[in-house]
Amino acid sequence: MAQPQRAPFPDMTSVDEDALIHSRLMNDERVLRRLAKRFHAVAQSPASSTAHEKERESLLDDLAAFQSQLATRALVCDAERRQVLHYEAERKRIEEEQEVLRGELVQLKNELEVEQVHRKRKLEYDQIAERVNKLAPRGELEQSIAGLEEEIASIEAQLEVEQRAMASRKTAFDVVVSELQTLRLMGKDDPDEEHDGDLPDVPMGEDGEGEGEADDEREEGDDEDDPRRKRDTAGAADSTKVDEKIDLGAESSAPGTPAPSSLKLNPSARSFKPRQMSELGTSSAPEEQGPEKEDGEQDEQEQEQGLATDGDIEMGEVVEQSQGSTGAPAPGSDEREEGETSPLTPLST
Repeated sequence: MAQPQRAPFPDMTSVDEDALIHSRLMNDERVLRRLAKRFHAVAQSPASSTAHEKERESLLDDLAAFQSQLATRALVCDAERRQVLHYEAERKRIEEEQEVLRGELVQLKNELEVEQVHRKRKLEYDQIAERVNKLAPRGELEQSIAGLEEEIASIEAQLEVEQRAMASRKTAFDVVVSELQTLRLMGKDDPDEEHDGDLPDVPMGEDGEGEGEADDEREEGDDEDDPRRKRDTAGAADSTKVDEKIDLGAESSAPGTPAPSSLKLNPSARSFKPRQMSELGTSSAPEEQGPEKEDGEQDEQEQEQGLATDGDIEMGEVVEQSQGSTGAPAPGSDEREEGETSPLTPLST
């Protein structure tokens, strides 16, 4: 009898081999082998013998026990399968819960950052509120600010007034200095002064008149022929024009501002009446001049009349009264009251 051919085993992968090895390790096949061995022994024994019946009953009992074991193992496998499914569901639930917790952690982290910012702002607000509470009320601050603004406005107005006054004074002073310089140059450029510098000094009394008042009445013909008398008259007219220019400059530079005190003459000073020596040696007084002359014009007149022996008189110097030929002081020089200035004293600067 021909034996049936066995089907070749299919090629198994490494995974299948591992699964087969694992199943053989987990399943105990010794009982199955023992039952198979007994089954072959019972099948080969004669059926009419008593031993065969006993062997057959024993084999059936073993098969029933093995079947019960298989059923138990099947139940265990079902329980394990259900447990695996439960574990899978639990794993999924845990994963879902983990995702939820991660989202909650992110949300809580954001909320923590927001709360930290809020707390920081609250601390800053408390500090600012504390500093604000230390300050004075708004009404008092507004009053103090208004007072300061008024004070600033008054100071600015006062500064503007002072600036205008200083500008007017500077303009007037520049006019005075320029006119004095012009007069000095006019006096130095006169060629006739070189011949009049050797005239002797003439003493003057308290009222500006000498002892020879009778000689003042000279003839009109002599006065008209004397060139020095003509220059004196022209110098007086020039000094009058200079005074008028100074007054006009002060008024135009600062309208509504009082003129500086340096431009006013001494009210207590007496009028200056210079005298000239005639050809006979007697003194003669010219006619009364108009307004008082400036320093440069006084120097020019003194050079022309022979009152100054050392040349031009610088601005700011006080002309001393010259003594006579006997060396006696000029009459009336010691009788000048306090505060009274010499007629030749320059303007105060």
